[in-house]
Amino acid sequence: MEPVETAGENPININDFASPLTIKNIVAAAHFQPDPEKEIPAELQVILDDPTAFSNNGMKLEADGSLVDCIPLHHLAVNLRNCEYSPKYGQNKGFSGAIFRFRRIVDGHSQAHTYLIFSSGKVVINGGLKSLKDIQPAVKIIQKVFRRLPATSHLRLVTFQTTNIVAAAKLKFPIAIHKLPTLVSMMPSVRDSIRVSYEPELFSGARIHFQSIGDKPLTKETGKPYAALFVNGSFFITGNKTILQLREVHATLIAILITFRDLRTP
Repeated sequence: MEPVETAGENPININDFASPLTIKNIVAAAHFQPDPEKEIPAELQVILDDPTAFSNNGMKLEADGSLVDCIPLHHLAVNLRNCEYSPKYGQNKGFSGAIFRFRRIVDGHSQAHTYLIFSSGKVVINGGLKSLKDIQPAVKIIQKVFRRLPATSHLRLVTFQTTNIVAAAKLKFPIAIHKLPTLVSMMPSVRDSIRVSYEPELFSGARIHFQSIGDKPLTKETGKPYAALFVNGSFFITGNKTILQLREVHATLIAILITFRDLRTP
C-alpha cells in the first residue's frame, strides 16, 4: 500500500483533519495490436479461415469487412492455464472477455494479478497493484504470456496506462452523514462541485460524486471520481486516473467536509 502525501499542498493541512491517504488498489489497462513487421501466425490463420472457430473465439469483423480483433479468446483459454473464457456458459456467463488469473511467489510473498483480456487487444489488469511502480512488471507478465503462445506471438504492446486509483483514509472529526445531502444542496458553492446521496437501505455510506475540481469540470475522459463516506468517518475515493487527480479530489473532499465538522450524530 502506498501512502499519498497531500499535506502542505493546500491552504489547510489535510493531515490535521484526516489520516494519511493510502492507496488500496490500482487498475491499469494495456493495449496490444499485431506487429506489422510480423506475419500472422499459422495457428491464428486457421482460426481466421474457419467461420465457426472465428465466432467461438469472440472475434468479429467491422462492417467494411476489416479485422480489428487480434486475440482468439477460446484458443487462449484452452492453451493457457488458469484462463477462463465462457461468454455463454459458466460462472462468468455474459462476460465478453477471457479471465486469466496469475499467481506466483516472489521473495516469499504471494503475487497475484487478474487480467481481463478482450479480443480487441485490450487487457485490464486488476489485483496486486498497490503502487504505480507495480504496473509495468504486471504488463510484462502478460507480454511474456502472449509471446509464448503461438497464436498471439505476433502481438506488440502499444501502450498502457492507469485507469483507476482507489485510496482510503479516515476523518479525525465526527460528522452526521445522513445530513450531508440536505446541507450540500443548500450551499451553491458546494453543490456545484459535488453531488451527495445517502440511502442506507441500499448502501451504508454517503455517496459523493464529484462534478468538478476547482474550475475544471470532470468528464469520462478525465475521470469521474467518487467517494464513499461512512458513519465511523472512514472513506474511500475511487475513479481517479492519476495521483495528481487523487490529491486534488482528496483536498477538495476534506475542505468541503470541514464545513460540516461540527455536526454530531445523530
